[in-house]
Amino acid sequence: MGFFYVYPLNTQDLRKCLAIVISLSLKPFQQKQLYWQINGKKNWKRINKDWIQLIPLPPKSNGLKEFTALFLKDIKSEYRKRASLNGIFLYVISTVFVAYLIFNQIEDLNTWLALFWIILIFASTNASIHSFRSESSSEFYYFYGLINPFHLILAKLSFNAILLLIIALFNYFLFSILLENPVENKSLFLLVIVLGSLGLSATLTLVSAIASKTNNNSTLTAILGFPILLPTILTSIKASMLCGLGFGWEDISVYILSLSLLIVVIVALASVLFPYLWRS
Repeated sequence: MGFFYVYPLNTQDLRKCLAIVISLSLKPFQQKQLYWQINGKKNWKRINKDWIQLIPLPPKSNGLKEFTALFLKDIKSEYRKRASLNGIFLYVISTVFVAYLIFNQIEDLNTWLALFWIILIFASTNASIHSFRSESSSEFYYFYGLINPFHLILAKLSFNAILLLIIALFNYFLFSILLENPVENKSLFLLVIVLGSLGLSATLTLVSAIASKTNNNSTLTAILGFPILLPTILTSIKASMLCGLGFGWEDISVYILSLSLLIVVIVALASVLFPYLWRS
């Protein structure tokens, strides 16, 4: 009895897979009829049990469409499982509110920045710790044959970057309302927040991808994440201190460029290493 080998590249081909799997139990002439119904009468070649019947591969999917589909999939998945996302925002609100009850108003710049970045780091870790939750579960083989790993990691990086940016700006908004805002150069500080959150998201996404290959995904992400995050954290804190003291672009540009380079390097490493990690 002949059998088929299928390499699905889009959702339509998955429907073909179901029909082809059914065909394994059919007789040769029934397989031929089923193949005609799926692919038409062209390129049919009956193969005996010692051979493999190869279905002509569909054209390669559009990279932009695949990236968009994966990005929207993450948004819909996060929306359907709102418990974790609500927990992150609840953590930010409750932590800032407790700080407000204790300090009422923080005039010391060092204390204000320390609390701000501590809350942001923990919230970012909790937000990114399950980035590859679906891809590392029983759905792995579904995605393995369906998508390009390069598009997958870009979609994850983009989604986590937007999510952590929203969390960072929300954290800054609460700090400014409840604990005042001792930062003098607010425009540059906002730029540091944006770059810092992008650096955190890129690093934690890469670490989460590595940890997804183990059983202790959450634990390993937390252990590996902090040492790798140190360059981004230290650079962001130094730039924030200068912004708080009122320094201009001439003094902070070095740290801004350093954060930008860190983001570029991490994204490049993730794009190069993840396809090998995905196929392992």
